[in-house]
Amino acid sequence: MHDLLKIHGNAVLRGEQPVPAWVTTTMRKNPWVVVRRAEQMAGNIPVGVRGPERHLRWAASISTEDVIARVSPEQLVADQAWYNLPEERWNIPAIGMLQQVAELWSRTERIWGPGGSIGFELATGQEVARPESDLDLILRLPERLTPEQATELLAKLTSPLSISDKWSGVRLDLQAETAAGSFSLAEWARGGSQVMLKTCSGPILTNDPWEISK
Repeated sequence: MHDLLKIHGNAVLRGEQPVPAWVTTTMRKNPWVVVRRAEQMAGNIPVGVRGPERHLRWAASISTEDVIARVSPEQLVADQAWYNLPEERWNIPAIGMLQQVAELWSRTERIWGPGGSIGFELATGQEVARPESDLDLILRLPERLTPEQATELLAKLTSPLSISDKWSGVRLDLQAETAAGSFSLAEWARGGSQVMLKTCSGPILTNDPWEISK
């Protein structure tokens, strides 16, 4: 999930709802879609189309044969894709904070990357991030992380010793990915009895998002 796909200009987008007028214009300018979490049929990939405004989103599916390129969040980190942005884009707080997170985690074995508007801009070059944008991070967690470990990890990401005060106002949303779905690491860190796990068949409540993955 969260991968970005560049598709052919003549690709057929199939949705349960009629195609909004803005989709055609958007895809003509920037033919990128985001892999979304949904049941996948053979030969088809569930995707989402981003519109020019945050509230404009459209769920669809495409044929695997229509994919030209695929970019994962972790690939953006491996490629240090933020260095490809114009210098003035580094003034976007969430982009600036991303660079510091990359430095903080550079010596770890964590598999992670940016999602949301930041990931989309890094992959496509389209300037969609705004000064108020959140920093959405995807963290692959195939192995169990205790609530205490999650708390420690989140604390480091918000500590002035790790992250500059310049980015202290950035809202951080860290989604942990297991084999079955994703959940909020902040929710897991709070140590409640259950967390909401987003799966391909819909959200479920579970007290162990790793156990359900087996």
